Amino acid sequence: RLRQRAYALNPEKIREEMRLAYGADPTKFIKRAKRYTERMKLENPLLYWARRRLVESRREARQNGYTPLQATAQELIEAWGRANGRCDCCGKASKQLCVDHDHVTGRLRGLLCHSCNLGEGYFDTREKWVQLGRYMGYV
Repeated sequence: RLRQRAYALNPEKIREEMRLAYGADPTKFIKRAKRYTERMKLENPLLYWARRRLVESRREARQNGYTPLQATAQELIEAWGRANGRCDCCGKASKQLCVDHDHVTGRLRGLLCHSCNLGEGYFDTREKWVQLGRYMGYV
């Protein structure tokens, strides 16, 4: 708590102290980060998953040039609870659901199974979905 208050009062000073300390012994910080990660996995695996997914989304967005997921870990956890282990599109049960979001706005749309996520990626516009429906004889 004292460290948080000190950081709030003078963040640049604390950052500089951390840079100097990290430069002196980076293994100390790496070990601490690993211990924290292991503890998070055990104490709250859903929160760990949500935070990890947000970090991965930001990395993927930077690499691929689109807007990253604009959601909090809590919103992801709520979406997981609503989905109840089922794809929001087809309703199929799946242990590994993909986080679907709008690549333009970053808005969370839901959780999809792998098949629906791939299909949504290939047919990224409404017109393409309508064309596919016509071809398949559904429209």
